[in-house]
Amino acid sequence: MCSFLVEIIVDIFGIEDDKGDGNIVDKVLDKTGMKGTGKWTVQEAANPFVATTTIASSLDSSFLSGLKEER
Repeated sequence: MCSFLVEIIVDIFGIEDDKGDGNIVDKVLDKTGMKGTGKWTVQEAANPFVATTTIASSLDSSFLSGLKEER
């Protein structure tokens, strides 16, 4: 399985941008957008005291990613 994923990554990194020079992966922004679903999930889970530590950590990382100029 691991070698299959590595092959896919190699293929993706090798795709050239047809609208310019370089590879398409160079055009991918390194920041995320937020729609509010993660925030809503964590808030709703807190009401009945359900732990959502993984989702909350993901939400934190996503938030920090959106602060590209401040990183």
